[in-house]
Amino acid sequence: MRPKCTGVEVDDHFVTYRRAPLRTPGVAPSRGWTLVDGTRRYLGVADETVAMGGVGEVRQISVYEDEKLALQILTSDKESSAAFLARRLVNRWRIENTFKYLEDHHSIHWLCDYEMDLRADTTVVAVPRRSAARAELKEKEAAVATLERVIGTTATIPGDDIAETNRGLRRLQDELVTARNERDAAKEALRPVPAKVRRNEIDPRPRSPPRGFTVGRCRWSVACSPTTPSSTSPAASTPISTTRTSTRAITRNLLHQPGAVTYAKHSITVTLRPPDAPRVTRALALLCDQLNANPPRMTGDRRPITYEIAAAS
Repeated sequence: MRPKCTGVEVDDHFVTYRRAPLRTPGVAPSRGWTLVDGTRRYLGVADETVAMGGVGEVRQISVYEDEKLALQILTSDKESSAAFLARRLVNRWRIENTFKYLEDHHSIHWLCDYEMDLRADTTVVAVPRRSAARAELKEKEAAVATLERVIGTTATIPGDDIAETNRGLRRLQDELVTARNERDAAKEALRPVPAKVRRNEIDPRPRSPPRGFTVGRCRWSVACSPTTPSSTSPAASTPISTTRTSTRAITRNLLHQPGAVTYAKHSITVTLRPPDAPRVTRALALLCDQLNANPPRMTGDRRPITYEIAAAS
């Protein structure tokens, strides 16, 4: 059996992390590099050979960040550069962290391909212009309140020169009229500005959320929606679900559906066990039709992945 290789598959080699506590390297670190999108990325690595119980001598790569030992990699691959293996394994760890976040926060469990589409970001967000208009209105209201207090104080506590006090009151009242007009204008300017809009109305640039089955949710949800049309599924005209709660329950059921994976020379076939509920089976059949219309592929593997439902026993 071919050993599992994390990050990159090399002929009959393994690549894995050393669990804590990490061992002090026996060699000094050096500066290594690997190409990422045509650009050199540098890493501090210490490359040495160590003994591993039950295996023998293996290669140990110690990776440094900010001159501190961050992680250690054990591998039987003695040909690839240390920086190359370290970079691949670090990237793999980022993927695992992404999976953990998606499962913890979005109920998404599997990633089947890395393809992405650009879409308009329709997330509802606060309108920055309204925040600025509200701040301006508060400033105008505060100016009106200040003038009203000053006028009240001047009128109730007159000075020795009554004529001067009256001139001051008239000046303050004129300023108050102007301030109230500005306040009313600020209110009118705020009125048509919505509190929240979709993000693409503020910034029309498309975003790149996952497409379809990339992270499981989009295409699963489409397959389970009650009005999904499909020319390839005879059961497409039959409503599958009538409530969002029911749709969510069906989606969770499909995400945990067991099956078997068959690896052939030119294709990979995923055979899913048929669900017990007929409506869930129809949803799964529709989902398979949608996935097979544009089969996903694993990174670095050109074989298309096709989905089918096993015959009911």
